[in-house]
Amino acid sequence: MGGSAHKFASPMKPGEPTRTSRALPPGLIYTIAAKAGIDVGDQSRPKIAIHCPLHDDRSPSAFLSSERNLFFCSVCTPEGGLSAKEFSSRMHVPWLQPAPVEMHPERRPTAQSTFGAELAQKVWELALLRTLDDVVVEEDRDVYDYLEARGLSEAWNERVLGIVSEGMALPGAIRRWPRDGYRIVAPLYDQRGEIVNLQARRIIEGEPKTLFPEGSRASGTVFANRLGVRLLRDHGYARDAVVTLGEGLTDHLGFSICCANPVLGIPGVAFAPSAIGEWARGRRVILAFDHDPAGESAVEAARAQLVRFGVASMHRLTWPTGGKDAVDYLEFFKSSTLIRELDRAVERDLVRAGI
Repeated sequence: MGGSAHKFASPMKPGEPTRTSRALPPGLIYTIAAKAGIDVGDQSRPKIAIHCPLHDDRSPSAFLSSERNLFFCSVCTPEGGLSAKEFSSRMHVPWLQPAPVEMHPERRPTAQSTFGAELAQKVWELALLRTLDDVVVEEDRDVYDYLEARGLSEAWNERVLGIVSEGMALPGAIRRWPRDGYRIVAPLYDQRGEIVNLQARRIIEGEPKTLFPEGSRASGTVFANRLGVRLLRDHGYARDAVVTLGEGLTDHLGFSICCANPVLGIPGVAFAPSAIGEWARGRRVILAFDHDPAGESAVEAARAQLVRFGVASMHRLTWPTGGKDAVDYLEFFKSSTLIRELDRAVERDLVRAGI
């Protein structure tokens, strides 16, 4: 893996002149948030997690970036966030053009700073190899302890997760992930079954729990187990197949352990409609979203799209009292129990599309 460092070389050219450009002062977004009544806490931090002011947010799902002067919410702005000026408008804070600051070219945003499919595939290859490398198991003990505590210790064997570490040659958009506790990554596939993005899961306390690479797009993508990838790549695959559609990265790991059928997952509730495509036509779909307000809203959006794409039938999977998702189930019960529950869902008379 050490020979891969050149793949993520800096886009700066050797000897490039140190011209300067004009930019907004770092931290301006914090000032705007404070004026809007948002508690930003320690403003010396480069990124601050907050409760999103644009939707009913029970736990922080948004963040402010000081260096980029960006507001991002995984629910409200999944396509890339709001600039400082856009954020001030949404917060009804008067915009006063600040004095620009000098910024050296190595800090300027460039077209090459976007995170696309090629980088996603390279990082996924490195992260997957890490899970297969017995030499670094003890170095990654915190990751495996996290998986075991949540009933997901078998997931690495399904090859649906990878591990990133500070010693790996990671591109700039995600270089800080391991340092900030985002050690688990999973690939996101487009509707053709090609890897086009990644999502990371934090294994330590803190928000947000999951991240996409800066400069990436997640609309229209899904997590997929090996049968799920086959389904995406071949729409003629088992026309009467039962497909489990879950919500979130860790639930996807749980379903990948327990399901003997194709498993797909949305990377966030905002992506439910765009995640559904031709793969649903003629299939029986189990909707296994979280039992919370966000999950319920995603179910309604998904139902409409499933009908549009000609689903044969669909069933809403319910969870025991006190649990809201597959990981809750696995933490308190066992994978065999979840398997039986999924089998029962398949055996029941599935709800006909549109009913």
